[in-house]
Amino acid sequence: MLRTLLASLFLLLSLFPHAQVTGGGARVQGNPEKPNVLWLTIEDTSPQFIGAYGNPDVHTPNIDRLAAEGIRFERAFAPAPVCAISRNALITGMSPDKLGTGNHRSAYPIPDFIRGYPAYVRDRGYYTTNNAKTDYNTSRADAIIAESWDESSNKAGWWDRAPGQPFFSVFNFAESHQSRTMTQPRPWYEKNVLAHLPDSLITHADELEMLPVYRDSPDMREHIARVYNSINLMDLRIGEMLDRLEADGLTDSTIVFIYADHGEAVPGGKATASGLGYRVPFLIWFPEAYRHFSPWESGTVSQELLTFLDLGPTLISLTGGTVPEYMDGRAALGNEREPAPEYIFAGRNRLDETPDLARSVTDGRYLYTRNFFPQYPAQKPQKYADVSDIVQAIRADDRAGLLSEPQSRILRPQPTETLFDLQADPWERNNLIDDPAHAGRAKRMREAVREEILAERDVHFLPEVALAKLPMPYTFRQDQNSYHLKNALKVALTDPETIKGQRKLIRALHDDDQLVRYWAAIVLGRVPPSADAVAALETALTDEHPTVAIYAAGALVRHTDNATAATEVLRTHAMGEDPYRALSALQQMQYAGPRMHDFLPDFRAKLKQLDADPGADKNMAYNLRSIVETSIFLLGEGPKLTY
Repeated sequence: MLRTLLASLFLLLSLFPHAQVTGGGARVQGNPEKPNVLWLTIEDTSPQFIGAYGNPDVHTPNIDRLAAEGIRFERAFAPAPVCAISRNALITGMSPDKLGTGNHRSAYPIPDFIRGYPAYVRDRGYYTTNNAKTDYNTSRADAIIAESWDESSNKAGWWDRAPGQPFFSVFNFAESHQSRTMTQPRPWYEKNVLAHLPDSLITHADELEMLPVYRDSPDMREHIARVYNSINLMDLRIGEMLDRLEADGLTDSTIVFIYADHGEAVPGGKATASGLGYRVPFLIWFPEAYRHFSPWESGTVSQELLTFLDLGPTLISLTGGTVPEYMDGRAALGNEREPAPEYIFAGRNRLDETPDLARSVTDGRYLYTRNFFPQYPAQKPQKYADVSDIVQAIRADDRAGLLSEPQSRILRPQPTETLFDLQADPWERNNLIDDPAHAGRAKRMREAVREEILAERDVHFLPEVALAKLPMPYTFRQDQNSYHLKNALKVALTDPETIKGQRKLIRALHDDDQLVRYWAAIVLGRVPPSADAVAALETALTDEHPTVAIYAAGALVRHTDNATAATEVLRTHAMGEDPYRALSALQQMQYAGPRMHDFLPDFRAKLKQLDADPGADKNMAYNLRSIVETSIFLLGEGPKLTY
């Protein structure tokens, strides 16, 4: 028996000379054509804030060195300007618009056939680790984590793999996160960021070149220096990780990726449908042994278009696997590499307590965005932002009349459409949408957004109260008989400022389809309605679909003198049991303009209700409390916001 076993083992080793007999449940061992892969994910950072991308005031020597020796990408984009949605797209390789995962910190189901991309790498024998953020934004997050990672924790790393086993390790660097750059109080920042930097890596407020989208004042300089110093600390930590890789003798066998999970955590950046929200720094460094894997020359800058939907397919292809058909991205490396598309798409939906729906398309240089809620500003009232010194300073400067038009723009209603040249105008100050020289480009990109919405069957055109009740949003969106997206989109794209548009919207407000009525109420509420539109909105206050009634009420409160019935509709739903309808009603109260103060008693009553019973959904309880506390604070009637 023993002789037979030894003979079999000898035969195995003869046939597979690179195999090793190890413990730990390793699936495949030690193939020299399987490079180790290290992903260093930095939080909340735009390219303009990295030295290698031209910023002279930040100190990022480790990232800059890898950029000089590797490939620096100019046209890499997250599919959303916030972490949870971007990370959902990354782990699944699928568009959030199809999955219904585009609302921040939601937990809706996705189909069981969708695996996290690292699971396919594990199938190839890799040891996979994540340290440590997941934030996968779906009810299936736990199952995805279990299947994707050998270990996912703040202790995870390549060091626990079996001898000779290739690894794929992800490390997340929170030093550049919004909590560091702006949200936490100044003393916290000084203790947890500034105190950890040597003098040589500190950016001083009086020495930096002020960013053109902010007022140049001593306070704002300190706020921007804080952003830079958080990034400086992040780069220092990346250097320490690279030192550990070198100490373990793995640098020469490891391909290194560095990228941010979305754009910069500054006002007008993160959480906005903009280049500053979507565009990310992205680098790949190849050791000499694996440079044949790279289609680009080392030490170069690539203009190739990349989206996070490409990262899973790229890793699967790079490690020798087969990219599953359901993934929406393309492989940029490996045997399954495909050419970049003409366009990639991104979007913004509800984020915490803030309402929105915007859809964007880019060819890498130009970014077109259609705002479906242009009445709301880019920098919306949001507790996680308004708690910060920098947002409070901007709002105070605006009230004092100290901001120029470009500086105050983020606090004003947005254009319905924007078109920016991110190469010539990286701070997005010159909207080209009405420039005759760009009329053809605007038309093509406008149509590309419309076609993408219809092709993807974008499920976020449903009100979230309906989305939350679906057993499977991904499947529902495919049902042409139940989800009348094409008709709803026609209404959503209607111009309410024309007589023809208002008439069309009035007819739509009486349509049999509640989704059409929902969008008619939203669009009519963007501008002062005609007398006929007011009558139609008043009728809609008793619509069988409460969300239609809520948006009709919001329109009447904002734009008419006699809105007693509309006010009562908002108050009823704000205090109601359904958290999604309550949030919609509170949003309409918050955006009631001069009448917002009339709802102060309602905000206070809601706060007491939440104190007594926050509800079963912790995320929605947070959103409801946040909008109430922020509204009271912005009215000047409550205590200072705290985080």
